[in-house]
Amino acid sequence: MAGRRGRRMNFIKSIKTKLIILTVGTFIFQLFAITIVSRLQLKHIVDVSQITIYEEKISIIIKDLDKAEDRLNKTGLREIYVDDFQEALLKELRTTYYDSENIELYPFITDKDLAMILHPLLPQGDTSLQAIEAFQSLKQVKEGELYSSYGGSNLWYVYRYYPSWEWYIIYSIPLEHKYAHMREFIGILLLTMVILSLLFIPSLIWLSNNLTAPIIKLTKITTQIARGDLDQTIPEGGDDEVGTLSQSVALMQNSIKEKIESLNREMAEKTKMEEQLVQARKMDAIGKLAGGVAHDFNNMLAGISSATQLLTLDESLSEENRHFVEMILETTDRAAELTAKLLAFGRKKQISSSRIDLHMAIRDSLNLLGRTLNKKITINLQDKARESVFIGDFSAIQNSIMNLAINSAHAMPRGGTLSIETENKKLDRDFCLYSPFDIKPGLYIKLMVSDTGTGIDPKIMDKIFEPFFTSKELGKGTGLGLSMVYATIQEHKGAIELFSEVGKGTSFHIYLPCSLKE
Repeated sequence: MAGRRGRRMNFIKSIKTKLIILTVGTFIFQLFAITIVSRLQLKHIVDVSQITIYEEKISIIIKDLDKAEDRLNKTGLREIYVDDFQEALLKELRTTYYDSENIELYPFITDKDLAMILHPLLPQGDTSLQAIEAFQSLKQVKEGELYSSYGGSNLWYVYRYYPSWEWYIIYSIPLEHKYAHMREFIGILLLTMVILSLLFIPSLIWLSNNLTAPIIKLTKITTQIARGDLDQTIPEGGDDEVGTLSQSVALMQNSIKEKIESLNREMAEKTKMEEQLVQARKMDAIGKLAGGVAHDFNNMLAGISSATQLLTLDESLSEENRHFVEMILETTDRAAELTAKLLAFGRKKQISSSRIDLHMAIRDSLNLLGRTLNKKITINLQDKARESVFIGDFSAIQNSIMNLAINSAHAMPRGGTLSIETENKKLDRDFCLYSPFDIKPGLYIKLMVSDTGTGIDPKIMDKIFEPFFTSKELGKGTGLGLSMVYATIQEHKGAIELFSEVGKGTSFHIYLPCSLKE
């Protein structure tokens, strides 16, 4: 029931129904207006024409009276023969006008006191008209018309006074007869208009369907768009208002799509930047912690190393004990190297500053790696950067390139392609603002080290630069290689990005600020 009521309400509220109701209502209003105006105009025309007609009929009777009066005057005996002449004339009038059995329209004659002289129904001398107030006006107005009810009928009277015989010649016409042709005409007019309206309704429905169908379709489309379904096909419109509306809806759809896509990109970039910022803060915290631990551990190693070196000066040590002391020194040296790496990651170690050509650093690194890399690995080098000089530590940058190349080689045990490419890139304010690194807008050298290896699992990508984290088997790596690269790039006021897809390979993008001054 609720569904039917809802559909009924929607039908009533629909633009098609409103258009039909408005058109039909306008037509009905016009129909009544035409009927009322026609009735008023026709009534006036009928009144004028009818009074003219019946005045002419009375004029005919007056002519007969004039003829009788003329003959009477010619006798020279008016007083003697007047009654005879009047009686003869009345007999002639009765024969002429009262011969029919069903008389509706008839003239009658009264004297000056409204006593009946000639009437088809009333006897001579009847004074019933004297009691009707409307007939009292005859005594003041000798010619005209009046309306009155008589014998249960509404009648219209046209009259004229004949002064020679002091008679009133009166024509009695029922109002129904007077306006019969007018009502017939209005009835035909109404019937014609109703028939035309019935014939017009199918055309109206067809017209409303053609007018409202595009609007209804656009309404459904905009409703779907409002619900988030933007993949709606908007029909092309013509040059009318509906076509303009279609174009507006299409522009709105495209604008919403663009806004949503822009918002999604901004949200994705913001999420990525937030993740990178969290990662950078985490790396900074880990670096500080690692640097502090390494500093304290380095002090302890210095004490151990000093004490061990003093033991080597003891000549009384046996060969076996001296061997153990040398083992302690070797272990202490390796621990010192690890500590040095931790200190560098924790920014406890100062880097040297000199002008470095990145292309030279890349070639030197590849020369050092030439004999150690798998022969099945193809190296693709592309030096596209016109400005390749930056300020930094040659050894640190070289170690970073070698670390990245070695990691790529480990990801391609069966061979593949190692691509090293450089280009110049101008970083804008937005890039620097959302970057987790402390970089400034300007011209940078972009170094891309890519491989076609196994790729990195997305689950561990956010841990890849953490110290001591490694995906290699136990004992095959310290987990400090990439963390050292991260720290080196950070110390050089640059930035590093990681892109990887499992089964397709990995790419590191490094940005180093150009040094344009000689």
